[in-house]
Amino acid sequence: MGGEVRRPAGRHHHRAQRPRRDLQPLRGRHPPRSSGGFTVYRPHHWALEGTDLYYGDLLGGPPSFLAAFELDSVEYTFRRGLPYPTFEDGAPETLEILALAPAVRGEEDRFGGRVPIGGPEEEVYNYNADLGDDLPGYVHEGEMRGAGMIAAFTRGDGEVFNGGTTEWSHVLSFGEPFVERITHNVLRRFGLRSHFENPEGVAS
Repeated sequence: MGGEVRRPAGRHHHRAQRPRRDLQPLRGRHPPRSSGGFTVYRPHHWALEGTDLYYGDLLGGPPSFLAAFELDSVEYTFRRGLPYPTFEDGAPETLEILALAPAVRGEEDRFGGRVPIGGPEEEVYNYNADLGDDLPGYVHEGEMRGAGMIAAFTRGDGEVFNGGTTEWSHVLSFGEPFVERITHNVLRRFGLRSHFENPEGVAS
């Protein structure tokens, strides 16, 4: 596809000799009353070209819920209204955060086990305890707070776009126009044709 593309795998653990991830999988899930989508912060990036999305717009909100069960993320901070990687987790130096959604690493049980919840925070705490000293300090500092993000970065002659969510193909099947256009942009950027364009190569 004209460059290096990485697939997200399990969490980094040096004992398993797995490489650090450029965007960590399973870093979060949507809170119970979240917007269900990603807030756009860099609308002028090539991936969002032609979407008519603006800074602060919601991408993939109800009824599609693009930011749902499993979300990818890096450690980040805000400066003058824009999110930036902190790079403490090994994120690529060229990584840009295009859109972001607050997320939780585990869901708080306020019902004493009487109501089913997904990904209870107790499981996350137990997982972190098993890793012990192998877990970076910033993970403990963040407690259950996390994020999901749509991001892109370059490396050498390669380029990576990360949709940041397991729901991308599901939402695409709904015909969500913003997700369709971004998918078209990514396919074209990496040298493929999408079914959103006519035989002359013009997007519909």
